[in-house]
Amino acid sequence: MFFRLGLLAFRFRWLVVVVWTLVAIAGLAFGPALPPLLTAGGWDDPHSDSSRALATLRDDLGWPRGVVTLVFEDEPDRLRSPEIRLRLADAATRLKALEGVSRISPADGQPAAPYLAEDGRAFRINVEMTADPDQITDRVPRFREIAGAVGTRHASVTGTAAVYYDFQIQSEEDLRRAEIVTFPLALVALVVFFGSIAAAVLPLIIAAGAVAVTTALVYLLALHTTLSVYVLNTATMLGLAVAIDYCLLVVTRFREELRTLPVSYAVARTSATAGRAVLFSGLTVLAGVSGLLFFSFPGITSIGVGGAIVVAFAILASITLLPAVLAILGPRVEFGRLLRIRTRGGMWHAIATNVMRRPFIFIVSVTVIVLALAYPATHIQLGFPSADALPPDVDSRVGLQIIQDHFGTHEGDDVLIAARGDDLRSVQGLSKIDALTRSLAADPRVARVVSATNILPGATLEQLALLYAQQPTEAAQQVIHSSPQVALARERWIGDTTAALDVSPSNAGLTNPTRGLVRDIRGGAAADRDGLRLLVGGITAAEFDFVGTVYGRFPVVIAGVVVATIVILFLSLNSVVLPLKAVVMNGASVLAAYGVLTLVFQDGVFARQLGVVPRDHLEATLPILIFCVLFGVSMDYEVFLLTRMREFWDRLRDNTGAVANGLERTGRVVTSAALVFVVVVGSFARADIVTIKALGVALATAILLDATIIRALLVPATMRVLGRWNWWSPLRRGRGSATPSEFDVAGAEIGRIRKGSVEH
Repeated sequence: MFFRLGLLAFRFRWLVVVVWTLVAIAGLAFGPALPPLLTAGGWDDPHSDSSRALATLRDDLGWPRGVVTLVFEDEPDRLRSPEIRLRLADAATRLKALEGVSRISPADGQPAAPYLAEDGRAFRINVEMTADPDQITDRVPRFREIAGAVGTRHASVTGTAAVYYDFQIQSEEDLRRAEIVTFPLALVALVVFFGSIAAAVLPLIIAAGAVAVTTALVYLLALHTTLSVYVLNTATMLGLAVAIDYCLLVVTRFREELRTLPVSYAVARTSATAGRAVLFSGLTVLAGVSGLLFFSFPGITSIGVGGAIVVAFAILASITLLPAVLAILGPRVEFGRLLRIRTRGGMWHAIATNVMRRPFIFIVSVTVIVLALAYPATHIQLGFPSADALPPDVDSRVGLQIIQDHFGTHEGDDVLIAARGDDLRSVQGLSKIDALTRSLAADPRVARVVSATNILPGATLEQLALLYAQQPTEAAQQVIHSSPQVALARERWIGDTTAALDVSPSNAGLTNPTRGLVRDIRGGAAADRDGLRLLVGGITAAEFDFVGTVYGRFPVVIAGVVVATIVILFLSLNSVVLPLKAVVMNGASVLAAYGVLTLVFQDGVFARQLGVVPRDHLEATLPILIFCVLFGVSMDYEVFLLTRMREFWDRLRDNTGAVANGLERTGRVVTSAALVFVVVVGSFARADIVTIKALGVALATAILLDATIIRALLVPATMRVLGRWNWWSPLRRGRGSATPSEFDVAGAEIGRIRKGSVEH
């Protein structure tokens, strides 16, 4: 099939190039329109306990869908000056006029407790919104314009919507910066590898085409479903990397075949060998990134969607467009030769010889290195995607820091409880809420609890029952109308069947005591106190649910990816042992990546050199993304090696010779492909968003390790030890058929061509 596909690519070469060019140009048109459709959210499971808690508070008690906080910092005298007070009043008026704003606190926008810090140097206005989260995010620039007009020394806008907005903007900037660096560096690396400009430019053209088409399809999907801002960065990173890898293999094989064959059959032979390897290696990458589709969070699944699309088009371009371009270029693929490159012998011959002679030494040495790199992962801590993944000078993070510095709280740490029960407005119902409030407040991990029973200091339960009654007395109505605080308590803190409690932990940040507090509130008797059914929400609770849901499904995803990979490799190599060994090798690369990730981003080793501020946890998405992406990409190099080794095995029936020759022929291709991959993903290590930076660092380090020591040393060493068992299969396969036999079927024809009847 692939031999005939190559002949078709030669015959219709101009048509193939024109069609791909038109499709790529159309794809480029969608690029500028895509970023506004993406979201920084997508990390909530609507069926989780934390999501149901917030939904209950919104539906039963009218809690807002989102809160945006305007934070002002200045000297006390200036914050209270008539000029600033006048501007704050104007800001309050403008905020109330915005569509989707339901309430601002304080209503007059004037600095006073509890919205004015005790030191008098900071003031905040909370803006409650009824709009959808995406609509709130879109209005963040307007909020910042209003805040900036007040004229204080610092004015920031923060809150979930502001954080999401900053993620979107920062993600676009990171992508632009990475693209500016990636293409020139990749071109230099490719020129060094190929020695000629024409051959070096080809992979970049193919990669750009695959990414352009992917952008168009992602745009169409984003019109109908939620996609994360990370989809562009990861799709671009992965698309450039794998497309360049595949082109390296195909172009290298074409140049090799062109020495003895005319262009048409060189293209066909290349398709029948390298093209087939590209398909199966691409399928393993698809199997890996498709594992991301089986999670329930759009923030993860959208990355899987983008990754699967870009890999599919990278494969398609490599087996259709690239052969067509090579057919047009022919010998001109050597145009612009700058370097004379040796493609055989030399260093790789020496490496192959040494590995074959001393396999056990290499097996032990590489295993020790991998285990040493993987060891830090034994103390990895996982957490929820949060604002601290942004650079510290981004506006939303500045606002959070001002709140923490002056108000003594870490914004978003509070544990929110929706307590469900019967007749909660009555004295009996309020007594249950009061008992729960006192029980929580007595916990040393809790700094403060706010509920319907203590929000009005000095009031007895009997008095509260009168004020909270569905049909209050005339005297109670007078109190309600004269006191905004009482009216707010009736509206937001107590209902017939739902009451709200706000628990402030004594430890700022997502610390272990706070996680333990959430676990204890949810667990055992705490989940049903005096007939109250508790739903626990807030950032820490959402983190609990996120990590629990994701890692409850992760083992199933791992099993699915591994099984799919084994099946694909068996179909490609007709071997039982090699797919199993390949899975073990890939597992080693993944574990090493986890160790490097923990060492740098959690433990802080080399953190300053990489511009990283270590955190007490890593985003829970990172190990999943690394596994699904790295498992597939590193399998590329395994397929590149093993398919060539299989060719030699079918010719020689000598395991040592097949392994040595395969390594000698493909070692340079594999390491060069890995170096280009490192250049591509390494450029994303310069990103300001910690998640993208961590992904770039972990993938670059792991791929470099994978291609230089694992594939070049550990793989051939283990194959040398396994001997003929490498090639055992219950299915019989004829000699010479490990690679597509179409070329061999056409052997007589090609033999005639080689003797002089040359068709170009």
